[in-house]
Amino acid sequence: MTEATLVKRKNGFNGILEEVQEEIMKKPNQLFEIAITLNNRIPYNVGIKSLSFFQNEFFEIFNEYKLALSSEYRLLEKEKSFVYKLGLTSYGKLTISKDIETDMFITIGYISLNAKQSLELQKRTSIKRKYFIEECQKIRGQFINNNQQKLKDMLDFVYFTIYHMAPVLTYIDEYTYNNFYQSNNLIQVMGGKSTYFMLDELKTKDVIEWKDKEVVFIYLMYWLIKSGGPARGEEFNGVQLLPQTLNSFLDEKISIYQDALNISNGKVVHGIEQKSKYVSELRKQMQERYVFYRHINGLNLHKEERFVPKSLLGNNEDSDVDTTLQVLLLENYSLDLNAYPNVCNGFRDLIVSILNSKSIEEGIIHPLERVFQDIVDCAVKATNSDVGMTRGIRDINAFINANDNELFDQACSWEQSDYFTCVVPCSEIKQMFKGKEKILSGILKSIAARMQYNGWHYLPGNIPYDKIPVDRHFFFPPVMPDTTEWSNQHHKGHIHAGVKYAIRSPEKITYKGKEYISFTDLRLMRQKGTPFTHEEFLLSLKFSSYLKQYYQALIDVVSIENKDVKINSFDKKWYDEVYK
Repeated sequence: MTEATLVKRKNGFNGILEEVQEEIMKKPNQLFEIAITLNNRIPYNVGIKSLSFFQNEFFEIFNEYKLALSSEYRLLEKEKSFVYKLGLTSYGKLTISKDIETDMFITIGYISLNAKQSLELQKRTSIKRKYFIEECQKIRGQFINNNQQKLKDMLDFVYFTIYHMAPVLTYIDEYTYNNFYQSNNLIQVMGGKSTYFMLDELKTKDVIEWKDKEVVFIYLMYWLIKSGGPARGEEFNGVQLLPQTLNSFLDEKISIYQDALNISNGKVVHGIEQKSKYVSELRKQMQERYVFYRHINGLNLHKEERFVPKSLLGNNEDSDVDTTLQVLLLENYSLDLNAYPNVCNGFRDLIVSILNSKSIEEGIIHPLERVFQDIVDCAVKATNSDVGMTRGIRDINAFINANDNELFDQACSWEQSDYFTCVVPCSEIKQMFKGKEKILSGILKSIAARMQYNGWHYLPGNIPYDKIPVDRHFFFPPVMPDTTEWSNQHHKGHIHAGVKYAIRSPEKITYKGKEYISFTDLRLMRQKGTPFTHEEFLLSLKFSSYLKQYYQALIDVVSIENKDVKINSFDKKWYDEVYK
């Protein structure tokens, strides 16, 4: 790691696209493999699913006839042939055009087809599109005659879900649908340069006026999400959302879940709707035995569901605590967790002891706040991370009061500064910035501000939706942990911090029988080197469980003992004081 990599990513996504262009020039016969994987950064089995019908057939003909790639159009324009221009969009998707004047973000080159090859390309593409149109007509036929309201209800569901979830970026043949920053073309209020925001437009039209691809998008996205919750929609990021691809996806989920559950004679189901419902049913059974998590590729935002047996995780709530943390708690707080049946009980006694103590020295951080710092620091060391962080609500009493009295408007009105982020750099980073602590403080404050925004953005998702003010946007609180690679390409917060590899483990707390999803979390990051291993990921779950239990203990003590607790550290002034 160098200071430059911590402060600013080198070249960024444009640099990757330029590298892909250069690699294709060196290996033109492998241009499709290099382009759709961004030079082996995206798995081939994912990249190939991004291609449209035309692109798939072009790919096949390119290989079958061993066609050549030219870097200049002038070398081909005199030939009696059909010349196609190939390039990459600003978000890395392959594009092929017969219009040589088409403006492309990155131009790869030109390919010439003779009349026979061009005719064959058209015929093959027509066959694929004809089948797709027939499938579209079947789906449309379910609603046009007597079920138009059902499709409108599906639109409302999809609209609400996409408005409150992380980026969607999916394709239907040549069309791209996404809610991603300036490329957003789904919901106008989310911003973007589009002149047509599909979901908004559909709300103003009769179903009979909807285009086939719009009917199909709503239908497929609805049943995709129904099969596994809002996060399921992101599993089609960067790939084609088609009737055949969703059917195959659901078939694969049924097979994987049945194998994991040792079901030898499962239900025989047909059609997308019934398969979706069965996948949802199996997934609920899976949650009893497994912990789901996702692996995210930050280049195309594709998110792949994975799971690990709960038996591998052990019981993170018992007193079998990481040795380093165990020693630290004993040395700093005289807390021996071995003396307690579970971690939360030990933390409750520690909190009561600290609050009742009359000899706490005034310092830069209160002992209650330092526990957050200690747990994150141990997590950073155990997983060889560059930086770790956790977030939460500052005023515990305000949270309890808002919940006891159903002050939903008040909770939604809390500012981002009413949340905190405890960011802990590793010792190597501290050493790297020795004498330049002001720069380090600025970086940590930037990270903290982004995580505070996340806490602010997630909280309303735990409130009844009809009680949330109309103008208060929120994201569904994340339920699953995730691991990420190439996180420093599109995610604004990760771009600024240069986060290439990351782990996020959200945790819930319970108050008066109600669960508050993603109330806190543990995040770990690396800027370079190797991705986090599976073992390091499992370790992160253990440490996030400690944070959950510490926060749960704070809530319990404040509510039962009627104590006042507010986290005052971890604001801008605090980071400047600590790293000065």
